[in-house]
Amino acid sequence: MVKKVAIVGAGPSGVLLAHYLLHRGDKYQIDIYERRSDPRTVSFSKSRTFPISLSYPF
Repeated sequence: MVKKVAIVGAGPSGVLLAHYLLHRGDKYQIDIYERRSDPRTVSFSKSRTFPISLSYPF
């Protein structure tokens, strides 16, 4: 059975939650909603960035 999840806000915690859920053993259908424009289409001075790195512990 697929579990449906909607994440409102694609900031650091929203993206991290989506990443965590997708790497669990369960099947998830994740929809992420964000109010701001796509950062790939907005000039860099008007966009907001979050310095995040994800790593797998060995």
